[in-house]
Amino acid sequence: MSDIVSVLWAFASLNLTHSELFAEIRQVLHREAENCSPKELTQITWALSRLKEADEDLLRHVMAPVIRAKLLEFEVPRDLCTLAFAYSNARVMEEGLFSDLAHILSSKVRLMNAHDISSVVAAFATIEYAHKSFFKALKRHTKATLQTFTPLQLARTIHGFGIAGVDDPSLYRKLCDEVMKKREQLHAKNLVEILIGLAEAEVLPESALTLLNVDTAKWLDAKSCIQALHALSRLPQLGSEAFQKEVLKVIRKKAQGWWRFEVEDLADLIEVMVVLNLQEMFLLKLSLGQMPRLLRNSTTTGFLRLWGGLSELPAIAKEQVQEEIHRNQHLRNAIASCIQQGIEAIASMIEDNDSNTQPAMKAAAELMLACASLGWDTNAQSLADLIMTLLEDENVKSGPHEAWWVSLAWASGELGFEELSKTCLKICLDSKDLSEEDRRRLSTVALFVNEAGTDCFGPDPDGLREALCEAPGNFPQEDTSSTSSRSFKGSYWHPEMHSSSKGSSSEKVDHISRALVEMNLPHEKTVKIAGLHEVDIRLERALLLILGPKDLATSGKALGSTVARKRALEAMGFMVKEIYVQEVELAITSGSLQELLWTCLAEVGDGLSDGQKGLTFK
Repeated sequence: MSDIVSVLWAFASLNLTHSELFAEIRQVLHREAENCSPKELTQITWALSRLKEADEDLLRHVMAPVIRAKLLEFEVPRDLCTLAFAYSNARVMEEGLFSDLAHILSSKVRLMNAHDISSVVAAFATIEYAHKSFFKALKRHTKATLQTFTPLQLARTIHGFGIAGVDDPSLYRKLCDEVMKKREQLHAKNLVEILIGLAEAEVLPESALTLLNVDTAKWLDAKSCIQALHALSRLPQLGSEAFQKEVLKVIRKKAQGWWRFEVEDLADLIEVMVVLNLQEMFLLKLSLGQMPRLLRNSTTTGFLRLWGGLSELPAIAKEQVQEEIHRNQHLRNAIASCIQQGIEAIASMIEDNDSNTQPAMKAAAELMLACASLGWDTNAQSLADLIMTLLEDENVKSGPHEAWWVSLAWASGELGFEELSKTCLKICLDSKDLSEEDRRRLSTVALFVNEAGTDCFGPDPDGLREALCEAPGNFPQEDTSSTSSRSFKGSYWHPEMHSSSKGSSSEKVDHISRALVEMNLPHEKTVKIAGLHEVDIRLERALLLILGPKDLATSGKALGSTVARKRALEAMGFMVKEIYVQEVELAITSGSLQELLWTCLAEVGDGLSDGQKGLTFK
């Protein structure tokens, strides 16, 4: 066993691994672990975790029972701190072992040096809540021994206390003051750890304001760059455009080479794009290209973070995501599998806590909103069914008004689940907390859950129209140039529901506009009707709309907002013709765009002026 320890130590020191050799060593440990001395157990565990050769089965079921049986024989606190760090580094949180370690170490905090403190703080960071008295002692001893910490130990300690959520501004101030004294010895990755810790603690001492150095970025790998950006997005006071540009340059360069995203990396990057409003279209394209591979091995939590981030991207970036989803069958298959896993995870929340379905309801609503924002309806029916089941619980419907009800009403209508939309509308309208802004958003939903009838709301047997129209001045009238003979009670469209973007469809609009010029047909392109409804081409009372990925669900049917836009425009007296973007692309490629436009204009002839009709049909 001493020979095995020497071999492991040598490989760990060189940061070198060999799969066949370590497989043999793990087999020996399964047989002989009980014969190891405490020192050997410490060294073996540390070496395996450093080389990422410590599988969960070995650490949890083989090493942990032996370690716990010999706990009183270890050198305290050094060996126990090293063991805790090794398990944490291997991402194996054995609760029984950690509880035993915390119990013994709590009385030995004063004997710890800087290495021990930084190791144990990092190891226990994610379970600090279970050992608060232990962390209080660690905080006191950290302040007393600060001058003995190396930059690496300072960074690891700030990171650990931050992840643990320790609320002590004076502690972070003293730690950062010490960091600045030893700044010249600070490695680039140490800086990232410090940023993450401060971001998690939501504290930024004054001394840390000069922490960033543009030259640091060149020494970081892509993963560390993403982590640094994610931390900076939560520390706006540290905003440094020069550092941000340098970090993004590194990520773009690495993403085109051998380095590949992991799900958590990509989720962090997308969240950064949302928070910092980064227009990184090339980097987004690289990310989307890696998504099918990523999602095959993603965790449910990682996927939901990523999916939620994608749904919150700015309009032009979101349209790029939707185009890739519509284009890439492998990506759709991977997303469908992950969505189903997410639905099953939410269903299991109900089974685990059937007395309180509010958390499951909120999770389901958030998933439905993300799906609707990205136009995903492929397997969303099972999610809608789950939500309808949850709504059978009166405690869910009668609970306090939450923001998700309005969003859920829109999301379910956007994906075409009319029954669920109506149910959510009624819940919203029963609430006294419904604001005028909420009513504006819900008026859109009411339009596309009620079929056409005497007016754009239809028969409205449930009284939704009257309830939504109570607020005076809620719906602005169409401009006076309208020749509509039908009474239009307002613009049932909200910019948030279907924001415009200048994606690939704008090129098709330019092609159509040039073709119409060649056909001597006066027109306007990319105009807004009543200040809200953006249309691609307007010829008097005739409108041409190009339907692309942002207008269509993954199943190919029109999204609820697309349906609502057409109904609203028709209610104003316009003649509307919708053209799929694929039709336009095919016509452009084959040189038959004018023929396609003649056919479309023939269908909306009543919306053209007399002069235009003559040009078109004489």
